Amino acid sequence: MKKIFNLAVAMSVIASSLYFASCGDDDEEEPTKREHKKNENNQGDNNQGGDNNQDNNNQGNNNQGNNNQGNQNSIGEPQTSVKVAEGDTFLITNEKLGIKDKKMIVASIFRDQIVLNVYGTLLYMGSNGDYRPYAIKFNSDGSPSACYYKDASMLADKVLFVCKDDFVIASGTLDTSSVISSAAGETTFRKIN
Repeated sequence: MKKIFNLAVAMSVIASSLYFASCGDDDEEEPTKREHKKNENNQGDNNQGGDNNQDNNNQGNNNQGNNNQGNQNSIGEPQTSVKVAEGDTFLITNEKLGIKDKKMIVASIFRDQIVLNVYGTLLYMGSNGDYRPYAIKFNSDGSPSACYYKDASMLADKVLFVCKDDFVIASGTLDTSSVISSAAGETTFRKIN
């Protein structure tokens, strides 16, 4: 079982490296594509209440119903629980821990595991607390780290967020364990893509 675990960790690191390496050339084309699609969507109905604002997977207007009318990188409302998808980018805030608008990117998702780039640190987590780290905590040096339930419950006041079923990440205040939920400070996620 330990070999499988180590293999999964190695695969996630390799997959994440490949993911970020393959995105390097795309950055130069992306604004042009977005502007072109933005202009296409704004012709005709000006995107006021149209179906494009409701579709989370719409590449032309990724506003998700927040009426920002064409602003591709608009920041959504803060939420304490979000379902994540590969490529999502969030700003995370936890006032108790002194964290404000730190960037988190969902690098990849496979099987029951999420690989996150949490303000520069690559971490993985899953909803199965026995076999995968399921919480992200804030360390004394200011860096984040993944931890299992045992560590999360001993350092509950340092828990940023936990992983729930179906690739949902949630503030530590929403954890099913009262030990963690009562000690953790509220973490919010604002989607920016």
